[in-house]
Amino acid sequence: MRQVSKQIAEAFYEGKPKTIGNSHTDGNQVFLHGNRIAWKVDNDKLAITLAGWPTVTTRERLNTILFEFGFNYYLQQVNHEQFLVNFEDKKTPLYDDQVKTFHRIGKRWLLRTNCGGMWWSLLSWVYWVSFCACPPWRSA
Repeated sequence: MRQVSKQIAEAFYEGKPKTIGNSHTDGNQVFLHGNRIAWKVDNDKLAITLAGWPTVTTRERLNTILFEFGFNYYLQQVNHEQFLVNFEDKKTPLYDDQVKTFHRIGKRWLLRTNCGGMWWSLLSWVYWVSFCACPPWRSA
């Protein structure tokens, strides 16, 4: 975990503005090279996206944010394809412009995407996870 990513993620989590190099947060959103890659929706939701840039740096910034918020997820690239991976190493495709939203319900979090009503669910120790493997622009 890079210091830049850690400091930006901590400031974002605490709701404080911070700028370091090519990354900045206003406390509610995180930008990398001017592209919004993470943002808070209300007080109980976190949204992330690769913003069309599936790079090592984008994944690293988002992985640090997911870690800072306490999620057992990380982004990974396999054969030039992006995946969101959960604690059981289950991989869900993540398309370049797709938005994943985590919802907080007490100590539990719900991960969901808009996908024409197709949902898969899994219960873990701390998290209730629902996710959809297809992006909004593809048919379910």
